[in-house]
Amino acid sequence: MDETTKKKYILLAEFLHKTLGSEYEIILHDFEDEKHSIIFLANEHISGRSKENPFTDSTFDFIRDKTAIDNDYAISHKGITQNNKVIRSSSLFIKDDNNKLIGMLCINFDGSKYVNLAKNILQLTNMENASIENERLHHYDFIDNTPNDIIEVAENLLDDALDYSDIPVGRLNQEEKIDIVRKLNNKGVFRLKGAVTEVAEKLGVSEATLYRYIRIASKDK
Repeated sequence: MDETTKKKYILLAEFLHKTLGSEYEIILHDFEDEKHSIIFLANEHISGRSKENPFTDSTFDFIRDKTAIDNDYAISHKGITQNNKVIRSSSLFIKDDNNKLIGMLCINFDGSKYVNLAKNILQLTNMENASIENERLHHYDFIDNTPNDIIEVAENLLDDALDYSDIPVGRLNQEEKIDIVRKLNNKGVFRLKGAVTEVAEKLGVSEATLYRYIRIASKDK
């Protein structure tokens, strides 16, 4: 994100923060630096994240699939923060002239205070048995499990792939390892800095061998 674009969106983020108040977390991402993508953060108590955190699972999903390419924004998707709080999120996709995703402006809303208020009102009117409709969480893979560092994202995805294969790492043959690499490559794992080193170590191969597997997996697409 160039400086002019960055200043424009930081100003917008500050405006939203001061306008919406303390129940809305405002996050501005600049994807030029994946490890430190957050360049503006307000009301971080809502998700429990900090500027040192990399982007979340939901952000990673937006990057790797076509959601951000085919849309300008995503409205009111739900997620669970690392401190088990249900939030409603909306994301504006910031793109360059070539339609490449270069950043995101995210708004997370914590409505728990209003849900509790509604429950208290029902009790005051002797409607204890009345129920407030709880919307089901749409199971996007947008649940925000904020990792401590970017490598944890790669580790989580690799562990999922290994669990799916149901074969101990030490007994995997070359084709099975390539199949796992293919799954990780399709998820965009190897675009994360440090992911190659981490995956190579977990699979028990050299980085050179892993790069060869990645080339094979890419050709098979």
